[in-house]
Amino acid sequence: MFHRFLVPVKPATQPHLALKTLVGLARASNATLVFVAVEEASDLMLTGRSAGLVFDVEHERRDLAEAALHWVEERTHGQGLDVQTALVRGNVVDALLRAAEDYGCDAIVLTRRPKSRPGFLTGNTGDAIARKSGLPILVLAPDE
Repeated sequence: MFHRFLVPVKPATQPHLALKTLVGLARASNATLVFVAVEEASDLMLTGRSAGLVFDVEHERRDLAEAALHWVEERTHGQGLDVQTALVRGNVVDALLRAAEDYGCDAIVLTRRPKSRPGFLTGNTGDAIARKSGLPILVLAPDE
């Protein structure tokens, strides 16, 4: 049985999370849900005005990631669940896999893309996570 599920949260797509299913899954297995958003790090080294623009973009990315986690917290609060949220920085796939290890997760839950084409269940990021992770991957349909 699983005890800690890592659930990636991507800004602007949180309404497509399988939140109802996740809540039921966590209750049935008495598991912790660890929602993780990733602030992608920029590899750019710029100076002057360009550096200011990069800073603005990175600041906005962080704000969006924090808002996505807040959205999850609001919807899981008061449901008797053990929920943790984390904002991590780096390459999305590597940062999520590192978070799964850091938080002691024993499975990763991905949400299938809405109206996805056959063979394209989770997108490139989900596919990369599945290939690189040694953990079981659960793929859920998004809430309707």
